[in-house]
Parts: sequence; structure tokens; C-alpha cells
Amino acid sequence: MENLAKDASQFTKVENKKLLSQLDFADMQDFEDAQRGLLGTVPAPGITNANGDVVWSVEKFAFEDIDADCPDTVNPSLWRQAKLNNIHGLFEVTEGIYQVRNLDLANMTIIESDTGIIIIDTTSTVDQSKAALQLYYSIRGEKPIKAILITHSHVDHYGGLAGLVSQEDIDSGKVPLYVPDGFLLEAISENAYVGNIMSRRMYNQVGIILDASPKGQVDEGLGKGGAINGEVSLLVPSHIIKEKRETHVIDGFEIEFMLVPGTEAPAEMIMYMPSKKILLPAELITHNLHNVLTLRGAQVRDVRKWWQAIDDMMAIYGDKTDIICAVHHWPTWGHERCMELMTIQRDTYKYMLDQTLRLMNLGYNMVEIAEMMELPPKLGNHWSMRGYYGTLNHDVKAIYQRYLGWFDMNPANLHPLPPVEQGKAFVEFGGGSEAVLAKVKAAYENGEYRFGAEIGKHLVFAEPDNKEAMLVLADIYEQLGYQSEAGTWRDTYLMGALELRAATAGKKITPPVGTVGVNSLNAMEDYMLLDFLSMLIVGPKIVDKPMNFKLVQPDRKSTYALEISNGVLIFHENKKLPNVDATITLNRNELSMLALKMTKPSELIASGKMTVEGNADMVEEFFTELDAFTLDINIARP
Repeated sequence: MENLAKDASQFTKVENKKLLSQLDFADMQDFEDAQRGLLGTVPAPGITNANGDVVWSVEKFAFEDIDADCPDTVNPSLWRQAKLNNIHGLFEVTEGIYQVRNLDLANMTIIESDTGIIIIDTTSTVDQSKAALQLYYSIRGEKPIKAILITHSHVDHYGGLAGLVSQEDIDSGKVPLYVPDGFLLEAISENAYVGNIMSRRMYNQVGIILDASPKGQVDEGLGKGGAINGEVSLLVPSHIIKEKRETHVIDGFEIEFMLVPGTEAPAEMIMYMPSKKILLPAELITHNLHNVLTLRGAQVRDVRKWWQAIDDMMAIYGDKTDIICAVHHWPTWGHERCMELMTIQRDTYKYMLDQTLRLMNLGYNMVEIAEMMELPPKLGNHWSMRGYYGTLNHDVKAIYQRYLGWFDMNPANLHPLPPVEQGKAFVEFGGGSEAVLAKVKAAYENGEYRFGAEIGKHLVFAEPDNKEAMLVLADIYEQLGYQSEAGTWRDTYLMGALELRAATAGKKITPPVGTVGVNSLNAMEDYMLLDFLSMLIVGPKIVDKPMNFKLVQPDRKSTYALEISNGVLIFHENKKLPNVDATITLNRNELSMLALKMTKPSELIASGKMTVEGNADMVEEFFTELDAFTLDINIARP
């Protein structure tokens, strides 16, 4: 659909130029920091998988050269961030501490310890973690991995685990895996329980399938997004950090851990390295305003805990910190600059929280507060707090949601019509589709893009095959994307435009891969997997079909009673049922494959990997009737 992309309108050009006088584009400190210590990078074309396919291209964003002028189709502040995030490779942070940056959305940090290396965070996928480690080896020499530390429960920080270590190595103690308390549950619940729809929304947020170009994907703000078709892994940890503060010496290297749960992630920890005076603040401190609620969807984060955690870091480690080495973006060197960065970030999150709560208590709703809110220039104009990933607008709405929920108490919003019915009523009230379309076109021609998006949305949902309506709405979304300072907003708008334009040609956009796979399910505790299995049940189909199964997993040494009635699955470990329709015996990997509909009970029985004593037909029916999730989901149209 690239041929349908338009140039920036005059309205967009004027809007984008406003930032040139507001922000200090002459400040080049970030560019100095982002290039400092660069030792080398992966050769073109980039990171490949076992089949030789490129999963991460180092050439993809070549148009974002440091000296390249900002195109009219990109917000100039986002363009600056995009160029910073395009500086990739292996960097020396200080003697013995290295980072692989911008070969994934997240960084891999490598500590040279007494007899090997300690790795902090693994990047998003197996191929990327392998490539990051090989890049380090090619420059610093091969050393054994002595431990892996994961800062928090988001997939870009642990998804590459299987590229570095096996579960056997972790279990044997050869390579201990340290994680914050609650990590496994949170990693699984976020990426399995709602992993399918979150994956679909994520592709819109990061724009991976957009063409990388001045009219397409340029940056996510937090980094360059994830790999295409990359394998995501999750392994069971051996060491859980459970106390608020713990100190561990790993292969002769001392690390202080501090738990910060419920901040940027439900399970998260920061680290301090006394011998290097380095603070690694996990994702609490980055070089952009972060999400209180990510657009892809997640639990709303607690901004109160967030600013307090930064304040705790400052109180405990501030006086002895000379380097802040984060898990995204580039480090900050120098004690005074580190303190300034922490102060600006702490105060911004607290200001945003306090003022949102004040305005909530004055009776304003989330949309009104988001429109009213402005940060003081000292905070809002600081480069580290620009809204490249989170934005003041949607963060304010998230704070409102956390404290008061989705309902603003206006009766009209209590039980609204669904989108399609609402669209049809709107179009009829507006005088029919031709009259409404004329208004959408007029809004586009007048640069009233937000208004045009609102009325155009109703028309497209009322008439999802109206090509003219989809094309003009796509043009509107595109201009909104061009104006967006947030990479996430830009990608969301441009993906909406791509979906609509594809639909006019009878095509659908389907993201290549989700985050829920066999590895993720195999890493689950039994109750987690059975919860996952429960949500796959199509209730109306099975509501009148009671079933009782005994489930035995020999490799897990576990036995569960499964009771299916009223369309729900109730499970209890070691419970004896008076009547059992079938006893199912299989290992976890095969159960995971059944849950994902990668095989059938009859196939596993034939292969000898599963046995059924009793009603095998009922077992076949149960697993056959489970729902199958796909990423083939419309967003911009019904």
C-alpha cells in the first residue's frame, strides 16, 4: 500500500514546525552519549534465523542517518529520537561493562566477571540474543555465561533466553537465572492469558509490518521495535529475588538488587554495581516519557509507586552513582547528570499524577483532563521526558482509569450502542452516507483531522465496504501519524491507514507471529496452563456437555481432576472424582500442543505420546471444541 501514501499536507507541515522553536535542537549531548564507546556492530544485512531469513535488518533505517534532515512527513522531535535509536552495536559503558543496543527494542547488558560473563536481559527473541552474544564474542572474545539476570516481566527482556541457555543448564545450576519475585506468573499472564489480542494490538503499536521510510515506520520511541518472525522463549528461573533489597556475589561480581514491583511492570527489580558505581534502573528511567498504560494493552501501572521507586533509588544509590545504564536507550555519565535525570523523571511522574488527581476531583473526565494537562517547561521540554513512547495525553487517561475506571458517570456513556450500530445510527442522523462522506472530506481538506477521524470512523463501521470512505479516513489517519511525536501514536495511525487501504483492495493485514507458543505454555505452572485451557473453552458449545477427566502429567509428577460443567472447567490437584469419563496421560509438551491446536488427541495416541483410558471420543471432542486464536483481527474496521 506504499503507493497510496500521501505527502504531508500544509497543515501537517505547519504543525510539525511548531516544535522547532519550542525544543532545544542544538543540544547534542544525547548524540554524544549514544555514540560513546561504540566498538562495532553486526554486518549487513543484519540478524538472520536458521533459515537465513533476515529477522532484524541493520539497513532498514539507513535513511535515518545522523546528518539527515527531517522529512515533512515526520515530527521533528520524533525524527531526533529515531536517529538516536538507530545507533546500534556493542558499546563499552565502562571497563568490564558492555551493552548491545538497538539490535532489538531492548538492550542486553554484559558484565565481565571473574571467570566469565553475566548477562542482564536477553532481548526479545532467540535469534537476536544469539546475535548479540556473538557480536560480543567477536570483539571481546568468547567467555562462558555464569548467570543471567532478568530485570522484569516484559517479553523484550526475557524472550531471547533460549538463545543463551537451556532449561537443563538453569536447573543444574550451571547458569543460574535470577528474576524478581512474581516474574513467571506475570510474564505468563501478560503474554498468554491475553497474549493473542495483545500481540495483534502490539503490531499496530510498533508498526513492524509498515515499510520503514519517511512515510512509514521510523521509530517506536523506546527503540526500533521487535524482530519479524522471531522465536520468543520463556524458561523457568532458578533464583527468585524475594526481599526488598538483596546483595549477591555472582562469579566474584557484587550486585545489589532492589525490588520495585507494580511500577513499570508488575514484577521488576533494579540493580546497583558498587565496584562500578553503576545504577541499572530497569525500565523506570528511560530517555522518554514512559507508558502508564501501553497502547497494546496491559495492567495500568501505579504512578505513585513509580515516582516513589525513583525517589528510593536516589536516596539509597544517588550519592554513589556515576553512571546510569538503562535497559533501553543509552547510558548517562557523570554524577550530576545522573541526579538531574532521576530528578526530572521522578518529578514528571509525580506532577502528572498529582495534577490528574486534582482535576479529577474538580469533576473533569479523562478526555478533558488529557486535553487540559501541560507539563512545566523544565519537565516537559527535557529531552528525556518527551512523549515518544508514552504520552502525557494517554498517560493521564490511564491514571484516571486506574482510580475511577472507564465510566465517567455521564448516563449517555453507561450503555452505548456497539460500534457498528452506533455508526449506522450516526450516518442515518447525518443525512446518509454521501452527506457524511462529504463532511469527512471537508474535514480532511480543512486540516480538521481529529474531527474527521471521529465522523469517518462512524461511516466506515456503518459501511465497511465503502471504499471511498475508507480511503479518505486512511488519508486522515496518515496525517495524524505524520504529526505525532510519539512513535507509538504514529505507528497506530499509519497501521490504521494501512488496514483501510488494504481493505479497499480486498486484502487483510495479518501480523506474522504472536507471543504465545509452546515454550511459553511449557514454562507455566500447572494451574496457569489449566487457566489458559479454561479460557479456550467455547462456553455455549459445551454448556450442556458435562465431562469429568483425570489428567496425569508424568514429567510434572502431577495429577488433576478436571470437571467440565455449565461451560466452565474447574480443576483440583489430586482430587478423586466419583465418576471419571477418561484418564488422560501425557507430558506437558504434548498438552501444550493440544491447547494450541497444533495436534489432536487421536494423533498423539497413535504416536504413543498420549494414552486415554475410558471415553477417547469424549476427549477428542473436548480438545477439538477448544477455540483457536489467530491474529486475523480487524481493528480500524469491523
